[in-house]
Amino acid sequence: MCNRAETGVYRYSENKCPGFQSPDTHPGLPQLVASGAGSPFATGGTVLGNIAVGTLYGWCYWKRSLIAAMATHFAVDFMIHVLPAFG
Repeated sequence: MCNRAETGVYRYSENKCPGFQSPDTHPGLPQLVASGAGSPFATGGTVLGNIAVGTLYGWCYWKRSLIAAMATHFAVDFMIHVLPAFG
């Protein structure tokens, strides 16, 4: 097994890559375009937002566990999609 101190940056970059590789596959982007709001600014914001949260979830998975990453995903989705409905 590799020494974590020596390969920490490499392992973190491995978990960061999914956020950069597939932000366009998130369901939000096709819905954005289908609703007619697919301006370059909105599309760019969606892609950058998916990269940011993908990096956060990758870091949670790397540092903690899959359960921590799933709990973080649930909490962020709750704050973004549910709480504004009550505001």
